[in-house]
Amino acid sequence: MAIVVLLSYILNFALIFVIVSLLIRVKQVERKLINFTPTEAYTIMENMREMIVESERLAHNLESSIKERESVLEDLSDLVDEKLARLNHIQNNGGNVIQNVKDNNTTTNINQQNTDDTIKPVSKSISSTNSQPQPDNNELDIKAKIISLHKSGKSDAEIAKELSISVTEVRLAVSLVK
Repeated sequence: MAIVVLLSYILNFALIFVIVSLLIRVKQVERKLINFTPTEAYTIMENMREMIVESERLAHNLESSIKERESVLEDLSDLVDEKLARLNHIQNNGGNVIQNVKDNNTTTNINQQNTDDTIKPVSKSISSTNSQPQPDNNELDIKAKIISLHKSGKSDAEIAKELSISVTEVRLAVSLVK
């Protein structure tokens, strides 16, 4: 019985020793986590600052890319609207002329002449929608301004802002000159 008691004291002492050593280790790890050197803190701050600067740069690039894409979409929207207006104009004018031809059934020669006369303007209108539209004087003035500002060394964005047009229009006018 004395041996059992002696063994239990030894085991209790060993368990207490293990618990104390574990507590000491936990305190050491805790100190390492809490106490770090100023150079480590400076390194962490520099890394965070670099990440912030990089994220700001990416945000700026993304914002400018979005603005360019919006400008292109606006230009495309304007072009689609112009094409639809031309198509409606052609369809309305072509439909009126064909209706007039049907109403005027006087002779075969007159009908043939009217049909030929109506087909020519419609085909000219259709071919003009497929080719480049003829610019008016205002468009020529804008193109001349774009070219002169470009030759003076201004960027496409500056020219677009000054003339209140899109950057895409400026790039197109400059590329046509080259």
